[in-house]
Amino acid sequence: MGVAAYAEGDLLTVEGHSLENRILKGALLKGGEYTSYHDHRMAMALTVASLGADDPIVIDDTACVAKSFPGFFDTWRQGFPLH
Repeated sequence: MGVAAYAEGDLLTVEGHSLENRILKGALLKGGEYTSYHDHRMAMALTVASLGADDPIVIDDTACVAKSFPGFFDTWRQGFPLH
C-alpha cells in the first residue's frame, strides 16, 4: 500500500501519515488486490484503508468478518457507500 509495516508475533506496526497529510502531499495509499489471510481484523482494516487509497481496494476474503462483527459491511455501507 506504500507504507512500511512490520509484524512481530501478534503485533502489527504500521508507519505512516494521517489521511489529511496524505491528501495534501498527494501520497494516497495504493489500491489494488489484497489478501486478508482470512483474518477478520485485516479485512476490516483494509476496508477502512480504502478511504485513503488512490484506487479501489479489493479484498480476497471479506466473509471472515463474521467472526467478530457480522454486520460490519452493513454498518460500513450506512456511513461509507461501497463502490
